[in-house]
Amino acid sequence: MFMELGICVYEAFIEEKYICNMRKIIIITFITTALNAATFLESVIEPATGLWTIGAKVQQGVYVDSTPKMSVVPYIFGSYGFVNIEANRVDVTLYGNGLVYASVVGQYRSQEAREETSLYGKRKSAIELGGQAGLILGGDFVLRSSLLYDVSNTHKGYEVDTQVFRHDSWGNFFLLSSIGVQYQSSNLTEYYYGTEQYEPTPTVSAELELILTYTIDHLGIFIGTRNYFYGDEVTNSPIVESSYNLQLFSGVGYSF
Repeated sequence: MFMELGICVYEAFIEEKYICNMRKIIIITFITTALNAATFLESVIEPATGLWTIGAKVQQGVYVDSTPKMSVVPYIFGSYGFVNIEANRVDVTLYGNGLVYASVVGQYRSQEAREETSLYGKRKSAIELGGQAGLILGGDFVLRSSLLYDVSNTHKGYEVDTQVFRHDSWGNFFLLSSIGVQYQSSNLTEYYYGTEQYEPTPTVSAELELILTYTIDHLGIFIGTRNYFYGDEVTNSPIVESSYNLQLFSGVGYSF
């Protein structure tokens, strides 16, 4: 009887010690995992600069019977390592000497995308890739020009985009101002604005963009507008009722 009692006590002691050791292992594993995750997260975040946000965009399209459309999208005005990011546009600088620069640039074209209706078919957004060259002008202005080809096999065309822009700051307020002109190939205009009865030729459009941001420590708020003004080859299309595409957007996020 005493032997059985001793065995029970010994087994209980071993079980309690086992449970205690398992608790220690679990706690140490949890702390180690948390520290490794924190280190990994810090290494992931470290290359990020600028303002990274989530924003709401309201867009009034050019198509007949189109209504304002709202969407929630990420907006980034900064960089991640050597990749520069500006809303729907990214570029990687290949060369720069303080006066001129050259880069590879990519763009997500969504302003002309539309859903299918009884008047016209669906048109998808496109991914475009190409080269860009820039020149630093006086008065803090920058001139840049890019040639962008459709690499998503959507409109199968290209665009030549030339813009002049500058950045201004007043305390915690920052303003990006940009004005540009775009030449769009016949394949691009045909895909988005053509019909069986109407085949547009290459066209020229204009762009005006203003983005105002305000930062407090690591909190950033922005509001902006981007407007596209189209030429006759677009406005003469029977499925188009407006000569401009208006976008308004605003959001909040983290400033690195």
